[in-house]
Amino acid sequence: EKCMPFDAQRQGLVFGEGAGLLVLEAEESLRRRGHTPLARLEGYGWSNDAHHLSAPHPEGWGTRQAIVQALQDAGMDPTDIDMIVAHGTGTPWNDQVEAQVFAGIFGAEGCPVTAPKSAVGHCMGAASAVEAVIGLWALQQQKIPPTPNHIQKDPACPIDVVVSGPRSKTMRACLTNSSGFGGNNISMIFTLTEKGRQRRA
Repeated sequence: EKCMPFDAQRQGLVFGEGAGLLVLEAEESLRRRGHTPLARLEGYGWSNDAHHLSAPHPEGWGTRQAIVQALQDAGMDPTDIDMIVAHGTGTPWNDQVEAQVFAGIFGAEGCPVTAPKSAVGHCMGAASAVEAVIGLWALQQQKIPPTPNHIQKDPACPIDVVVSGPRSKTMRACLTNSSGFGGNNISMIFTLTEKGRQRRA
């Protein structure tokens, strides 16, 4: 079956193959070499709720903690985030918990969400990197990519899922959210520099 993140008829994930590469370097080091960054990792949050081998904590404790830590690390409020790249596996329980955490922090329908796994599959260990690249691309283009296969809104997922086509929006900051086996959760906040905005394709 196809992957349908946050859709009322979702049944599970589809595996994918892919890779994403980001070169992280201290800005001071980069400038010493005569370069300027394309983007900044503004904030980072990590947690492990150790609830289950693969299922999230039923109240989303670990996901919420990672997002809150990332916001605090970046010195930002939820209203500063312009889009979210969700973990969005298309599994019934994972999507519901993640969506309810988003709604609790950013408000119901408060921040546009895209879920790339419906397009590229779940790339397992590469998923976070792939989704970070997608988030940075969206900031460059000032367009949020849609979530394919999302047809029927699930009332248990009260978030603004971008569907049908890309959504143009003036954006500065993107949050990516990922979860892994054993209760691991990570959230990252990215912004573009002026150089990154000039690289718009």
